[in-house]
Amino acid sequence: LAWPFRALGIPVLRYRHITGYIHPSWNRSFAYRHGASVVVATAEAIKRQLVEEIKVAPERIRVIGEGVDMDLYHPGIDGSTARAEFGLEPEHVVVGTCGMVRYDKGYHTVVRAAAELKDRLPQVRFLLVGGPTRDGAYMKQTQAEAEKLGVADRLIWTGWRNDVPQLMAAMDIFVLASAGTEGQSRVIPEAFALGKPVIGSDVGGIPELVEDGITGLIFPKEDPPALAEAIRRMVEEEDLRTSCAEAGHHMAKDRLDIRRRMEESYALYRSLLR
Repeated sequence: LAWPFRALGIPVLRYRHITGYIHPSWNRSFAYRHGASVVVATAEAIKRQLVEEIKVAPERIRVIGEGVDMDLYHPGIDGSTARAEFGLEPEHVVVGTCGMVRYDKGYHTVVRAAAELKDRLPQVRFLLVGGPTRDGAYMKQTQAEAEKLGVADRLIWTGWRNDVPQLMAAMDIFVLASAGTEGQSRVIPEAFALGKPVIGSDVGGIPELVEDGITGLIFPKEDPPALAEAIRRMVEEEDLRTSCAEAGHHMAKDRLDIRRRMEESYALYRSLLR
């Protein structure tokens, strides 16, 4: 579809946001190598995948990562109303995540980590923000597993919401437990902008934002004991929690503001027009 535009001299941009499998067929490889003037990847991990798996020339790929609207996500957002809505008391430590409830977002890992911490950290509650996929099967299975593991009372499933900044502000620790395809993530910059310490899995471009021990903690994907240990550290080591929150917020202000990301995109468009 893109080739006729390129033949006419019209610049074509192709964006890739995930690290999912790219079938190395001739037509798919040709489309990435020659179907666009520039391929924009939202993470260095995606660029490496394009270069290594389907041999796109590195100079034809630009990395423009995810950004955050600092007017919508900032430390001044009040999460107290959200905490009150779900009966979260001041003594509760709220570990939260946000995203569509599907397998690749790793909700099953969060539930199993909650079971690991059930007796060790009884003050922890898990705020799970997001709705199910079309059939809702994965969400039902994960909720059933929580019942079986005896942690259903520790988990709050909000369903689809329009007040995500307030819900994330209600969290003390943010977790992204992605198990499959993940680019650089939009919710991690949002958590950083809110001043929240972040725990992320070692998937895709997540480690490009979450530097272990600096802006957060990294754990191996689908490893509930490792996630539980990372949560324990964040809960019990106040200095670590504070330093990660401050470093992440600094990164959001310095590198992840959506205005900066937009200007990077505009600069690319202008260069193509020239």
